[in-house]
Amino acid sequence: MAEKYLLLLDFAGGIVKPIPLSPTAITDDHIVIVIDELNACVWIWKGANTSMIESRAAQRQARSIMGLGYEIQGMHLTIGFRAVSRLEIVDGQALDDPDMKRNYDLLMFTLSQSFDMLNETLGKFTGTFIAPASPPPASLPCEAAPAVSTIPETAAPVDAAPSPVSTPEPSRSSSSTSTTSTGPREVSSSAPSGDMSVVRVGILISSILEYFSSVFCAIKRGEDSALYSIEDADGILCEVEVKGGSIRFLQRYDFRGKREAVLTLLQTRLASVGL
Repeated sequence: MAEKYLLLLDFAGGIVKPIPLSPTAITDDHIVIVIDELNACVWIWKGANTSMIESRAAQRQARSIMGLGYEIQGMHLTIGFRAVSRLEIVDGQALDDPDMKRNYDLLMFTLSQSFDMLNETLGKFTGTFIAPASPPPASLPCEAAPAVSTIPETAAPVDAAPSPVSTPEPSRSSSSTSTTSTGPREVSSSAPSGDMSVVRVGILISSILEYFSSVFCAIKRGEDSALYSIEDADGILCEVEVKGGSIRFLQRYDFRGKREAVLTLLQTRLASVGL
């Protein structure tokens, strides 16, 4: 029987490190690249608490593995080369999506198989692998393309109108704090929730970029709502839900200590265009 291999690689800070082969490696706080010759694919598990920017770096690493394989140190063995043909993303924040959940179930089922362990991390499978019923489609999109949009409507998710502050030089901070408010503030809008929401989202992004040198924006659409997320290399800066003509911040975000400055600028810009 053909030998097939499976290896887990923890991905952090651009570094991949083999880790013990176990379903328990799939956690909310880690990104894991799985070289899976049983399903002929490379999986990327994106934990719910990890950043989109780190996930994209992991995708670049995974594509390199697909093209060149991964050499097992001290064994003169390269796995993945010509044995995998696609890349699958499993996002821990999107497991309510049926296709994403199906991929997650297949990944966990595969990790639960019995392997001959060639070292502490590399598993060899020599039997006949039978995937569970209703396997996932041949390929899922690697990741939703970042939408050119993201986040609030009218700038009133502040508890009180902040007093003007001087504009500090844009800076980045490694520390991240988030204080949960007693309840998210909702802002009604008499304008249609479509075009005006996009305008407000664009103004929010431009305001944030005055204080953060680069951000990543993403959108997750529901049947009657949309969740916008903005993050930088250190994690999420804010998330906003757009639903039924109103927009609300999901939490009282601190913006790395720049909350007052960001929201003051946002309100000023919205007022200047009559929003």
